[in-house]
Amino acid sequence: MRNEAKCLNSGSPNLFNDNPFDGYAKQFADKGYCLLKDAISLRFLEFAREQLAELERSGKGRLPDWQIKNKKTQYLIDFPSLENINALFDAVARITSRPRDLMTLSERHYKIYSPNADPNPNAHKDRFQSQYSLGVPLQLGTNSKVVLWPDQSRALNQHPSTAAWRESLPQAELPENVLAGIPPLEIDVRVGDAVIFLGSSIFHERINAAGTIMAYFKLNALRCDPLAEDPLVELRANKGQALLNSLDDHQILDTAAELSPRVLDINIREEHDTQVQRSYSARLAGGGEVGLTQEEVTILNRLDPSLPLVKCFQGPPGAAELAALRRVIEAGVAVLLPEPITIAPGYGDAVREWRQSVEQRSASLPLAAQ
Repeated sequence: MRNEAKCLNSGSPNLFNDNPFDGYAKQFADKGYCLLKDAISLRFLEFAREQLAELERSGKGRLPDWQIKNKKTQYLIDFPSLENINALFDAVARITSRPRDLMTLSERHYKIYSPNADPNPNAHKDRFQSQYSLGVPLQLGTNSKVVLWPDQSRALNQHPSTAAWRESLPQAELPENVLAGIPPLEIDVRVGDAVIFLGSSIFHERINAAGTIMAYFKLNALRCDPLAEDPLVELRANKGQALLNSLDDHQILDTAAELSPRVLDINIREEHDTQVQRSYSARLAGGGEVGLTQEEVTILNRLDPSLPLVKCFQGPPGAAELAALRRVIEAGVAVLLPEPITIAPGYGDAVREWRQSVEQRSASLPLAAQ
């Protein structure tokens, strides 16, 4: 993975100061959160403020679908180099004790809180692909703090958004009811600090947010890119396409492949006329839906990125199977990897979570005929 980290411009600001991130692993494992004191470099803070000012001036990178009325406006963070992303992945992997090669960016947003933002909003949990939320303050409003309820229910938000999660809850289980009368843990994160916590399982919010500006990085160890915001996912996909074009059918079996991190789900539609007819499709992050044949769905369900492709087939694949494999890679539904993903021993729980996530996204869900 590290050979992907080519600096895009010289003198790129480091995200972090030199910091022994390994020292936070036990606290994170015990509590589910950490305050990283003086972790963020001054150069990165200056870079982020300048970039955000330019984004506000030009309107580029604004995320209208993410604007929350009377709460906050959001812009897409543009990393100065891929080295910054790798530094972020290194730090979060060490703090969370999760495999480095599974780290994926699920969100990278500047968040500008409205001057009339509610000082005490309802707590929430992030989408399930945002396992780890890392917040970096660029500017803080008066008495603005992160609040967590780490000792309350850590049931995972299994939904693709906070809104869908709230809609799924019965009235009694809404956070404003579950947490009524329970004081939160207030974390005083100053400019130059960062906070990291289990975003999809710990209730959290920001109080007195008016006037606050944050850079938020949300990650997972599931190789899921639900908003198409991880540049390394796109880089790997492009390299995979080039590799595919350079290999014959015999050579391709020595490589590996995975369901694309940008596949949200694979669906079956059934239409009942004189006989049942099924159609298949994959929804991709960033928009778009790719039609699939039954043979292509079968190929996708066989992929195991920890194994060479030759071991993913039941016997030597025929020409039709190899053609189907090439089609799903060309369509962006699968990604060709130069070699299998190898996870060091000791990460059993993380590997199980990763595999369950892949199964969840590749499971075919029947939809009502339209």
